[in-house]
Amino acid sequence: MPSSQRSRITAATDSIYGRMRHADAWSSATAQPLPPERGFESLHAHKYCLLTTFRRSGEPVPTPVWFGLAEGKVYFRTEAGVGKVKRIRNNPRVRVAPCTLRGRPLGPPGEGRALVLGAEDSERAERAIAANYGLVRKLYEGIGNRFSSIDQVYIEIAPLTRTRSPAPTPPSSGAARQAGLVASGLRALQNCGWPRLPSGVSRVGSRCGSSHSRRRSNGTAPTIRSTSHDP
Repeated sequence: MPSSQRSRITAATDSIYGRMRHADAWSSATAQPLPPERGFESLHAHKYCLLTTFRRSGEPVPTPVWFGLAEGKVYFRTEAGVGKVKRIRNNPRVRVAPCTLRGRPLGPPGEGRALVLGAEDSERAERAIAANYGLVRKLYEGIGNRFSSIDQVYIEIAPLTRTRSPAPTPPSSGAARQAGLVASGLRALQNCGWPRLPSGVSRVGSRCGSSHSRRRSNGTAPTIRSTSHDP
């Protein structure tokens, strides 16, 4: 069977599970997620993971899956042609949370990025899943494999990491010195009678002498006399 199509068995089971889906399953898409540094810790000691994928429209689709945890990542196996694989290929952003068989959330979701693994990575993914179920999963998988030959893929979900904004670059010492000289000059002109500085700029420094601060009778700014002397 082409990997782009669901098998009849999967289509039938999806229909049954869809009708069983708990009404609260969709709430995981908008619930407050765990901080990135806590990863997927809410999944520990649970048997069902509520996987939430997103359609192109942004609509969430919650699906309970069997899963395994290894090195802080989530692994699960599914049929290659199902909708959640197509959604992951289009948009790898997902949410995972502990849940019941019907998909009722049992804890806060964690945010992650999903990746469809190649055949070379399937062994480590299978080990992680098998470690969470043991004999029960072996029996279930054995019965299913007798009745159909379905293309399967493994999915790996890595937790999102917090991105830090780069620190602002401080001005060079030369630029800072020049800016300080300009500001000092503007304040000196203000103290000598020139128009006021914009709001928020404080006055610093001493007042100019009386000869510098006098205004002419016609209201124009006074002439600033030089205080330097020739040798």
